[in-house]
Amino acid sequence: MYDAHPIVDGFPGKTATHGSFGWSSVWLLHDGDSAVLVDTGPPSYVPLIVHGLAAHGLAPADVTDVLLTHSHWDHVGCVSMFPRARRWIGRAEFSWARRQPMDVPFVSQPLLAALGEPESALRLIDGDGEILPGIRACEVPGHTPGHVAFLAETTRGPLLFVGDAAKNVRELGARVIDSALDRQVAADSITRINDIASGAGARVVPGHDVLCSLSEDGWRRERAQTAQMQFHHRRDEEPLVIAINDRDPALVSVRSSDAIES
Repeated sequence: MYDAHPIVDGFPGKTATHGSFGWSSVWLLHDGDSAVLVDTGPPSYVPLIVHGLAAHGLAPADVTDVLLTHSHWDHVGCVSMFPRARRWIGRAEFSWARRQPMDVPFVSQPLLAALGEPESALRLIDGDGEILPGIRACEVPGHTPGHVAFLAETTRGPLLFVGDAAKNVRELGARVIDSALDRQVAADSITRINDIASGAGARVVPGHDVLCSLSEDGWRRERAQTAQMQFHHRRDEEPLVIAINDRDPALVSVRSSDAIES
């Protein structure tokens, strides 16, 4: 059974002016022998992942397996950090992504090529089933054609990592997914996610949110969702820090030297 730790919490936001933030969830599953990462985040996550692994006594070379829910750049961006890791991704997903032209949104051919370097590291998943002891792949297409989720037995209880099949707590509850290639298939997959989670008694890690659990009132976050950004607004002043959280979603700007309540 795995210990489960969030290395980077995902954030459910995007910008209308500069493309997707790409703040996706990255989790570590560790049982003393295997060190498994679920998704890797965008390339900007490199220092966060190094720091997060070090907090658990690990280095990137200690990671044995990387489980990829799908092929978008904000989930596969750091795969080259892990030279000894096997890289697991759906066969249908990998085949579809490699056929896409260079200008398709959210698909990076150089990052996809890195999955197969070396070729022996690539593991293609066919359908549902156990891929590692205590970890099962589950097909949940729609956001992308070959998207998969991973159900893991952990010391926290069963956890279902759903990637962008349900990016956040709203999509889990509303069963309507933003930016799906096939919205009906995506809605069916969220129904399946709810069925799997209910049947296994599992909590869910969305692709861009914190850990969520099902209550009588529906899906809820188990802790606050927060994010911060620095904004260099004037040439002769310190940057502002813009903080947002789900308890008070109004933007709050303070000087970088001030404390921020999360």
